[in-house]
Amino acid sequence: MRDPEENWVNCGTYRVMVHDAKRVGVWMSPGKHGRQIREKYFKQGKPCPVLVSCGHDPMLFLAGGNELRFGLSEYDYAAASRRTVRRGRERALWLTHARSRGDRSRGRDGPRRCRAGGPFGEFTGYYAGGKSEQPVIRVQRIYHRDDPILTMATPMRPPSDFSYSKCVMKAGMIWTRSSARG
Repeated sequence: MRDPEENWVNCGTYRVMVHDAKRVGVWMSPGKHGRQIREKYFKQGKPCPVLVSCGHDPMLFLAGGNELRFGLSEYDYAAASRRTVRRGRERALWLTHARSRGDRSRGRDGPRRCRAGGPFGEFTGYYAGGKSEQPVIRVQRIYHRDDPILTMATPMRPPSDFSYSKCVMKAGMIWTRSSARG
């Protein structure tokens, strides 16, 4: 989702629950960038344009699951990480713009459209919070690819697939930060 005031794009890893063919619920933890952006739209009385992606580049999944500074898009972070791995490539990530009735989104969520969702499985192996009323995204358009790369964080007790990937990404972030300081 795009920040309506600062115009940067957040690509977080959030939990989505299918309600029916046209509606999905989404849980964004308090304090996460997506939740902060969504609240800006809601305070303006507007629905929040949002794109839900499954089957994308695994580097976006890894970047979206880490805590980057507010205003740094995970697109940029993932592209820079990929560029570091594959030197000499002009394009680190291939992106496609979604089109939908004047905006670039697949759906919209609004403060007045809520539905019970959850409980949502956590990557640490437990189910948090029980059921709660969460904003609903009305699906406007679906795009697909023939060869999706399905990544996920299964709700398992650590050590798990996701805890290992977070360790690698966190170590890289620490390495980058310490290298920049000299």
